[in-house]
Amino acid sequence: MLSRFIRLVFCLSLLLSHFNVLATDKLYVGIGIGPKVQAIHVPIYQDFEKETGIKIIRVRIADMKDLDDRKNWQTKDGQPIDIINAHASRRLLAYYQRGDLKRLNELWQANNLDKYFAHLSDTITFDSHKLLLPLTINGWHIYYLNSANFQQWHVPQTLEELATTCKQLSAKNIIPFYIAAKTPWNIAAWFEYLTLRLHGLTFFQQLTNGEISYQSDKVRQVLLAWQQLIHANCFSEAYGEQSWKDVMHLFYRNEIAFVFGNNSIITSTSTTNKFDNLNFFNFPKGANIPRYESVPVQGFAVNKNSEKHHAIKRFLLFMSQAHVQNRLSSNTGRFAANRLSSVPPAPLIQKLANALSTAAGHSQFIDRMLPPDFEKHSRPLFVQFIRSGEIKPFAENMERLRRKYFK
Repeated sequence: MLSRFIRLVFCLSLLLSHFNVLATDKLYVGIGIGPKVQAIHVPIYQDFEKETGIKIIRVRIADMKDLDDRKNWQTKDGQPIDIINAHASRRLLAYYQRGDLKRLNELWQANNLDKYFAHLSDTITFDSHKLLLPLTINGWHIYYLNSANFQQWHVPQTLEELATTCKQLSAKNIIPFYIAAKTPWNIAAWFEYLTLRLHGLTFFQQLTNGEISYQSDKVRQVLLAWQQLIHANCFSEAYGEQSWKDVMHLFYRNEIAFVFGNNSIITSTSTTNKFDNLNFFNFPKGANIPRYESVPVQGFAVNKNSEKHHAIKRFLLFMSQAHVQNRLSSNTGRFAANRLSSVPPAPLIQKLANALSTAAGHSQFIDRMLPPDFEKHSRPLFVQFIRSGEIKPFAENMERLRRKYFK
């Protein structure tokens, strides 16, 4: 009888010990998002802690590209960063292939996540490996202010009309678009969208997969269209080398007419009045083909070297819920990835959501679809082209990169 009692006490102590470990468990979550978006994440993490007893410790990652260096997968005291806030890109596959990322196929199937994310399954799947739990999606548009300046001309519907508008603006000493050389992905977006508008999604995907030469006739057509915008004085660098955020104050003073960028522009507005005045139009039409849009996906990836499997699973399933993702997308300009989530009621957000939902198809942003080293070395080439408009050196150098990194 006594021995049975001792065994019972021993089993209870093990059980209590197990629950105590869970209660005091902690996850290191690496995030590289801005302070306004972090302010939305933190209360959600706190709710998760209350529900599960698992503490979330945030680790700052300035940019996903910093993870190219393997030392950045750990905290300062050498602990693995368990979960990484990342975007869907070819970099995920590179990290998986070198042994840093865990695939999520089993989690996906066991919890029927296709019910919520089937529309994004292809986007987060690389070589049959699901490498990201989607959280939010974004879009790219041309933003402007509902001001007296803009009322002098109509929204350009075609590339030809955009060139005409640029000439009109520059004649009045208003900069149409600023060259954001410090954020070269903003410049690469011009190449992506001109490609989508002239040749469509399939061609763009073939190009970023290394299947098409940058010296082909179709790529030359893209560069000629871009060159025509350059010659129409669409782009200026009058205030020196800047990022897109550096010149937003000039945009709100109507010294810059347009900002071509993603929905993060909405979170850069500092007053309600500015938000109310903000508007956008889709990138103008090129050829007579369906409209495709670039829709970057943000989510969570899992460090393969983490051993906190139970805590990670609970966190990912918590963050996958529609009501949680509704909170994530609130007032950020982004949209929840979960298909059961709702769109925020603000008129501008509703209009943005409609622009994405009515597109014929979606691409991932160009800097995310090129191989990491290719993308890194292409950045100065895009900057050089938007400054000079010289087609031959750009095409030759991009083709060298294609042959080097697509073997």
